[in-house]
Amino acid sequence: RLRLVDDQDTWCSIVGVTQDVRHGGPDQAAAMEFYVPYMPETCGRSIMSVVVHTSGSPLSLMDPIRRIIKEADPSVPAPGMTTVSSMIDEHLLFRRMYTWILVVFAVAAGILAVSGTYGVMAYSTGQRIQEAGIRLVLGARPQDITRQMLRQGMLLIGAGLLLGLAGAFAFGHILASFLFGIGETDPVVFLGVSALLLTVMCLACYLPVRRVARID
Repeated sequence: RLRLVDDQDTWCSIVGVTQDVRHGGPDQAAAMEFYVPYMPETCGRSIMSVVVHTSGSPLSLMDPIRRIIKEADPSVPAPGMTTVSSMIDEHLLFRRMYTWILVVFAVAAGILAVSGTYGVMAYSTGQRIQEAGIRLVLGARPQDITRQMLRQGMLLIGAGLLLGLAGAFAFGHILASFLFGIGETDPVVFLGVSALLLTVMCLACYLPVRRVARID
């Protein structure tokens, strides 16, 4: 049993434990709280919210619920009703807008990074056309030249990814306020983005290298 600080004369018996409920929103941690019977004299509380579960469309139940309440007590005003999904969407409206803005900038940054990597690799390999030609004349195989240039390109890409991951870990807490359900260092996100960037950059490195290796 327990009793409230502002009502020392009334003891409440605990009859069960529910799952966590996030009244502050899906991005807020669940706070310590309890439910009491809907009676004004019990624990000094008289506010009630009713949650209705349905296997169909929640919107189809609004009119029947209002009709049932009206039939039970015509003096009770029609209750304000909404769906849980609508409440979540309203709560997250601005966060989703900010997140989409960040997504647009992130995509633009990704495109610039990939195109920049491709441009740098194309330029650096283009500068080695004469070297590749001499190596081919002296007996080097095209796959040897491709392997050597790819190894050098992969070293640069690996260094860039390591620096990028270090920066993401260091500044990830800045984006923590936009996240819920995952942490700012979620491994799936980091591994997925790293794999995507690595794949695209490897292609950006391989295509100009292959062109050089095909020199007559």
